[in-house]
Amino acid sequence: MSHYTHLSIEEREKSRVMLEQGSSIRAIARILGRSPSTISREFNRNSYANGSYAAHHAQKKYLKRKSKCGKKAILQSNEQAKNYVIDRLKSMWTPEQISGRAKLEKQPFSISYNTIYRAVHSGILPIDIKKKMRFMNKHKKRKSSNDNRGKIPNTINISQRPNGCTNRSRFGHFESDTVLGMRKTGLLGTHVERKSGFLVAFKLETKTDTEFSYKTIQAFENIPKRLKKSFTVDNGKEFAMHEYIKVGASVYTFSCYPYPSVNSHL
Repeated sequence: MSHYTHLSIEEREKSRVMLEQGSSIRAIARILGRSPSTISREFNRNSYANGSYAAHHAQKKYLKRKSKCGKKAILQSNEQAKNYVIDRLKSMWTPEQISGRAKLEKQPFSISYNTIYRAVHSGILPIDIKKKMRFMNKHKKRKSSNDNRGKIPNTINISQRPNGCTNRSRFGHFESDTVLGMRKTGLLGTHVERKSGFLVAFKLETKTDTEFSYKTIQAFENIPKRLKKSFTVDNGKEFAMHEYIKVGASVYTFSCYPYPSVNSHL
């Protein structure tokens, strides 16, 4: 049985630095505690077409390949099931009703209501479906105040931001957010420089942390290092890969307090 595991984003960044410093594949493998074949495979599979290597690009290629592996969700692979669900959602059926009715009608597919909810949230189903789902959040259970599930790990609170960021006296500190268009048409990722008001914006297809992180790193690639010092973000899940952004864009990310009223002094 193979025990091969893919490199983490931190290992990819260390590999890039050592490669640029002229280290050999065997030397890199020794430092990371990996086999030389693993490092060689990493550079061969995840480099740019011109042979150069970057950690964020390598991670993007790896995640893209990973997304194509394994069994696809039924609402991606079964057009009949997808149309069946969409038609009934548009008629204001709940996912629970759709799942139960499909079973009673002995449809040639089996689908759970949780699968339908996930498909709506993830964007597998058309975005306008959400407008009709007034019952969307009713299936979610209330969580106790000490429940840590869903919280973003390893965040740095805004209380630790440098003075140049807090008092807007230094360039390079940005406030980051996502902006949804009117009637939920179109989605943008935005970074506004706190001192100058300079805006960095890009279009998003989804509100996932993966896409937001990649687009952020790409947008800041050509901005001088002295002009990119920090991002201040809220607690939205699109910022969950803040550690990856730190490595890829060389920018620290600070998170707001969980309650809007406390953030009024930003």
